[in-house]
Amino acid sequence: MRKKIRIMCLALILILNLTMVNAYASSTYDRDAIKSVQSILNMWGYDCGTPDGVQGKNTTEAIKQYQKDQEMTETGEVTQTLIDTMLSGIPLTTLNKRYNEAVDYWNELKDQAGISTLNYSNFTSDETNYCINNNMDIFLGVLPNNNMTGMAWISSDATVDTATALIELYSLVYAFDINVESPVKVQDLVGNILDEVSYDDEGIHFSNKSVKGSGLDIWMKYADLAE
Repeated sequence: MRKKIRIMCLALILILNLTMVNAYASSTYDRDAIKSVQSILNMWGYDCGTPDGVQGKNTTEAIKQYQKDQEMTETGEVTQTLIDTMLSGIPLTTLNKRYNEAVDYWNELKDQAGISTLNYSNFTSDETNYCINNNMDIFLGVLPNNNMTGMAWISSDATVDTATALIELYSLVYAFDINVESPVKVQDLVGNILDEVSYDDEGIHFSNKSVKGSGLDIWMKYADLAE
């Protein structure tokens, strides 16, 4: 599943490069490009149905909803503007949905985890700095003119509640990395991130700038989509 997600994103980039010359001669994209768009939208929670490369009603409505969330003109069409926006990162709507899914999961286990009740996120394009639980600081690199982000940073000093800090890190990494299929599966990934100075997970790059005894300092970005 993880390799499939990365391959799908890279395939869309390759397909678009190969068909760019024809894009000016035709207002439509070929079946492979549309199928890649459908697959990515599905992963973000915009239901296109089964990706088949045919733009039917479900795909058109999914595109319109994505365009609405990005404050774009709601055409429902696959265009170069749509694709460029999609390749710029992850939608804030998807980021919030996944973060809050993780919050629900960990709040059910708060007694075992030794943490207080976590608050939901409300990431928006109007703000880049957050301290959701008065514990960890989160910074989002919100991209100009849309509701996408291709970079996030979470940090703390040595005075924070370490148990809550770790769960907040789990939640943000799960929200940001769509390769992770469920909140429980993010723990191994975060373990790898904390063990290394630099770690890559299928197209997402993590940098661990933490200093022992001084809190956490983790950066993450879409290596292929945000550059």
